[in-house]
Order: sequence, then structure tokens, then C-alpha cells
Amino acid sequence: MLLVVIALGGCGSSAPAVGTSAPAAGSSLDDASAGRAISDSDFAVTREWAAAFRADPNAVARLLRLEPVEQEARVVGMRVFGVRAGSIVDVLGFRNGDVLESVNGAPVAETPSFEGDTFVVVLRREGVERTHTVHVVDRLD
Repeated sequence: MLLVVIALGGCGSSAPAVGTSAPAAGSSLDDASAGRAISDSDFAVTREWAAAFRADPNAVARLLRLEPVEQEARVVGMRVFGVRAGSIVDVLGFRNGDVLESVNGAPVAETPSFEGDTFVVVLRREGVERTHTVHVVDRLD
């Protein structure tokens, strides 16, 4: 999800896999109650969760594993692995095998911006393009 792309900080074609499949104990970013699905393509996270993410975007790398997807020696996406059922990554609609392609219009090979209250993540799932929109909200109702 939008979550991990920033942890890459603009990867090149030789980028290693990022993260592990086990989050650190007590990680506030892994608090699944800080997010919810609104629909199959719209999601919400609390402002507190977004602030923690912005403060330490690399912490998200503890929540899952990413591997670069290359075409013609160029990174075109990051494949998601290690999504645990019930985790915040799962709640926000990401699945093992998804390929993250862009965040807010910026390819994952660049450093995307996470300013504002809406993040648009384009991913590919089983060859089909999907768009996930994540809204930052004061409260999850």
C-alpha cells in the first residue's frame, strides 16, 4: 500500500527486497484498528496513524516485504509479500502478490509525496490494474 512505497525512497533497478514478514512488537503502524475499508477501493486511516507513518515511513517495512519488479532492467513496481491476515496492510486492502506501481501519480521508482489527506495507490493484482484511495480522517466511524 501506500504504506511501503515511501520506505523505498526511490529505488533503482538493483534495489534489494525491503522489510520482513514480522512487524516489531508494539508497532503503532501495525495497529489494524487505525484503518478500515470503506469499499473495495476506498480506505481510511486515522490522522494519528498517518502522522506516525510520516514520522517514520521506514517502520512500515517491518509490516511486509517488497521485491522489485523489473522490465527491461528498470524497476516498474514492487511486489508485496508477507501480508498477515488482520494486519493494517490487510485492512487497507493489500494482498500478497500485489505489485505497487505508483503513489499519488509518482512511479514507485521515485520518492512519492505523502502530504495531504488522500493517497492514491495504483497496483496490479493478477494482471488487473486497481486503484486504492486512502483517506486520512480524524475518526473512523
